Amino acid sequence: ARTRRTGKPRHQASSGARASSTRGGSSKRRPRSSSGERAASGGQVEAQASEARTLPTGHVTFLWTDIEGSTGLLQRLGDRYAALLAEVRAIIRSSVHRAEGREVDARADEFFAVFDRAPAALEAALGIERTLQGRAWPDGVEVKVRAGIHSGRPTLTDSGYVGLAVHTVAR
Repeated sequence: ARTRRTGKPRHQASSGARASSTRGGSSKRRPRSSSGERAASGGQVEAQASEARTLPTGHVTFLWTDIEGSTGLLQRLGDRYAALLAEVRAIIRSSVHRAEGREVDARADEFFAVFDRAPAALEAALGIERTLQGRAWPDGVEVKVRAGIHSGRPTLTDSGYVGLAVHTVAR
């Protein structure tokens, strides 16, 4: 697993926006980057989770992965990319669950998880790397997964985590 250390965003912010529900049932549009992050107040980034209230709080460690060169893989494999993505996600989920982590979100080729302990996040990242090594993929393509790990004290809201720790791990 590789850790990104550039401090620069991998993706440029998109000009599009996606709808998000508010408590009153109305729809509110927020800008979202191409990596699926939503802008929050104070320059922070918000991460969504379907069961936010059950996620750990306090000092936590995040694991964020993505498939290196996913656009090229999609172009090369076409409709067969969906099966490759499903298999990669299954590998990541399995490693996260074995290390006692929790899935927060999965979008496109990205996967976001949280752990109570930093060594568990590292264990999951290493498990992903070991499982991917030497695996045969369609058309002989090479699949590499990048992983970022970061610890911090984010705020847990009804819609997921908010804070600089989320922003940092996504880089």
